[in-house]
Amino acid sequence: MIQHEAPIPLRGLVLNLAAQLHALAVTGRDIEDSVGERIQNGASSRSISSSLQQLDHLVQALEDLSRFLNGVAPAIDGEVHLALAGAGRALRLRALATALIQGEARSDIPPHASGDVDLF
Repeated sequence: MIQHEAPIPLRGLVLNLAAQLHALAVTGRDIEDSVGERIQNGASSRSISSSLQQLDHLVQALEDLSRFLNGVAPAIDGEVHLALAGAGRALRLRALATALIQGEARSDIPPHASGDVDLF
C-alpha cells in the first residue's frame, strides 16, 4: 500500500480514477470476448480458469475503487459543485447516468433500457 499524506488536487484524483476505470473496462471487454469464444469453441477448463482469474481481479479492483471512493468522499468539500451536462452526455448507459447524476437508482427505468444491452 502507498502512504501519501499530502493533499492532491481533486482534478488529478478524478483523472486518475477515470484512467483506472478505463483500464478495467478494457479488461472486462477482453474477458467477455475471451470467455464467449472459449465457450463457443468448447474450451478446456484450464483456459476458462485463466479467464475466471482475470474476472476475479476485475471484481476485486472494482471493489477496491468503491471502498476508496467511499473513503475519499467525506474529505471533499460539500460546497464544490460540478457542471455535468457535457460529462453526462458521455454516458451511454441510461440507468448509470441516472444513478450518477441523481444519486440513486431509479425504479422506473427498465433493467435493460435502450443502450444497456450488448447482444452477441
